[in-house]
Amino acid sequence: MFNEGTRGALRLIADGAIDMGVVNLGESHPGLEVCPLVDEELVVCVSNRHRLARRKSITKGDFCAQQLVVYSEKYFLRELVTRIHREAGVEPKIIAETDLLGLIMELVREGEGLSIGLRSAALAEPGIIGIPFADPMSLRLGMAWKRNLRLSIANRAFIDFLRDECAPSGACTQGAPRGGKAPGRSAPGSGSDP
Repeated sequence: MFNEGTRGALRLIADGAIDMGVVNLGESHPGLEVCPLVDEELVVCVSNRHRLARRKSITKGDFCAQQLVVYSEKYFLRELVTRIHREAGVEPKIIAETDLLGLIMELVREGEGLSIGLRSAALAEPGIIGIPFADPMSLRLGMAWKRNLRLSIANRAFIDFLRDECAPSGACTQGAPRGGKAPGRSAPGSGSDP
């Protein structure tokens, strides 16, 4: 398993180092099949003791005035933090940078700074409140693989599981037919599954 952002995952897929990876679906990925996993609101994660914790929403300007706990530069959420600050004409006040969601949430819970995350991540963490941005933002993630790659039986089973459990439409996008079958897949019980 590799711990990479979208660019790293795309590079590893292109190089053949991995068959599949999680990518940001907010960008175009020609030549790839994708199975949507998450389309969720991004929120500002704050300690329930933070002075902003009672806010109904947070402006980008208010966010830019805070100390931050962020992901490393290879991740989209870090790029988003950088972009928000660049648009505001200020430098981010980063107090910690890590690849570990648990550490980010612990530092936020302890009041060391704020972060950006999925609403579900904030809801899952005791002592953390997720406050929407005044101008709402979301993140779409999906599992991606080369369009014409013949996936292993295990990888195809995993994609089927993702389709059934994660994708609201029940089908991956960009080339997979509706009805739950991946390209190149034989009918159940046919005995010809490669």
